[in-house]
Amino acid sequence: YLIPGTNNKMALSNIWEIYIFPYSIYWYLPALFLVFIGIAFCDIKKYLNTIFGWCIFMIVAYLLCYSELTGIIPRSVPNYFAFKNALYLSPFFLTGVGIVRFREKLSSPVMLKIYLAGLIIGIGLQQMNFFYPHLTTFYTKFHLSIIIGILSSSFLVNLKLNNRFFIWLAQYAYTIYLYHGFGTSGGRIILSRIGIQDEFLIFIFAGCIATFCPILVEKVCKKWKISSMLFLGTVPHK
Repeated sequence: YLIPGTNNKMALSNIWEIYIFPYSIYWYLPALFLVFIGIAFCDIKKYLNTIFGWCIFMIVAYLLCYSELTGIIPRSVPNYFAFKNALYLSPFFLTGVGIVRFREKLSSPVMLKIYLAGLIIGIGLQQMNFFYPHLTTFYTKFHLSIIIGILSSSFLVNLKLNNRFFIWLAQYAYTIYLYHGFGTSGGRIILSRIGIQDEFLIFIFAGCIATFCPILVEKVCKKWKISSMLFLGTVPHK
């Protein structure tokens, strides 16, 4: 809020709203929490123990996601605790649950071909929508990105790619998510102050700060219980 050149400055008197309504990139936190609650309830009731039950909930999740994106759920309804964003996340989260629990059926050779076909067709439609939007109004009208995202993600997960650098980086994913905004804004502000406006250089510089400074934050904050709780929301392992 105090650093000059940053975006989305809200009145400090309204800061209480960030605990009730989604704020900036942090809508993901309450939304994912609601998804966790929903999945936990389904597990208690054993609704997701069979692939039939999973398919039913996938259809329901897709319809709710579609309803939120198309405005069937009125825009006038306040987005308390980012519940609308939770509806958006739910089909993708359920996709991951299904791939893990029903691997034999959802990761079969036939399904992998379906995922790959969806990925290829999806990229084609996406590019057409970028360059010829007047010819692909159906793409945005029916929000095909939901289905394409599910199919392409399923294909990529099943590739089981292994990269040591990204495996190492992934352990800091949550902290990077929490604090990358300071790096992206900070990198842009620093370079602009010294007269550098090249977008590629800003992207590389800000990207590096946004990725590696949060790692440093985690390493420092995890040294003490109080700082780990306040800045990371975790308790250090003994």
